[in-house]
Amino acid sequence: MHTESETLTRFEVMDGCPVRGEKIPIRLHFSGIPDLTPSYSSVGGAFSVRYFLNLVLVDEEDRRYFKQQEVVLWRRELKA
Repeated sequence: MHTESETLTRFEVMDGCPVRGEKIPIRLHFSGIPDLTPSYSSVGGAFSVRYFLNLVLVDEEDRRYFKQQEVVLWRRELKA
C-alpha cells in the first residue's frame, strides 16, 4: 500500500481568540484548486481518492487543538 499526501490550500478562518462554546461557520471555495477530482473508493481495486480537512485551533494561551475530518467531494451532473 502506498499513500501520498499533499496540502492543497490553507485558509485562516478567524482572527482573534475564540470563546468557549463559540461556533465558527466556514465556507470553503475549491474553484481555485487545480486538478481537484471527486472522491473515489477502490477504483478497480487499484486506488482510492480521499480528501481530509485538517483543522488547527489555537487558543489565547497558545495551546493547539487538532481535528481531522474526511470530506467527500462529488460532481453535480449538468443537465442540458
